[in-house]
Amino acid sequence: MSNPNSMLQSLNSYMSPVDNAMGNTPQNMNAWGMPTQSPWGMPQIQDPSVMPQMGDIPGGGGGNLPSFAEKMQGWGNIMGGVAGLGNVFLGKKQYDLAKQGLNESKRQFQLNYDNQSKLTNARLSDRQDARVANNPNMTSTADYMAKYGV
Repeated sequence: MSNPNSMLQSLNSYMSPVDNAMGNTPQNMNAWGMPTQSPWGMPQIQDPSVMPQMGDIPGGGGGNLPSFAEKMQGWGNIMGGVAGLGNVFLGKKQYDLAKQGLNESKRQFQLNYDNQSKLTNARLSDRQDARVANNPNMTSTADYMAKYGV
């Protein structure tokens, strides 16, 4: 068998600074490296049979009591329905805003088109007026605009 002091020294080399700061030493640690005593001097529970079993705790999954998850399952379905209704409402709002944006874009396009056509027609009319002034045999401005106006 090897020397117990050398085993303690090798275990000390694996101890973390937190273990050392909390006063955990190889002497007060169990075989799994867990402290056998809390930093406050209270003994840790080493025997799992001392702990209550999950079936003994209400809602712990044992006995005939329904678990918390089973009780809440209905609420999950209700909240899913509420979320679905909220999504429908938000989708409708988004649809209405998209329609409103499209209508505004159409209105602005029409205003821009009308202004551009007025400007283009004014330029065409001015050019034709200048042509008629230089050459009286040219097509009248009214006939020219009827044919080439926007």
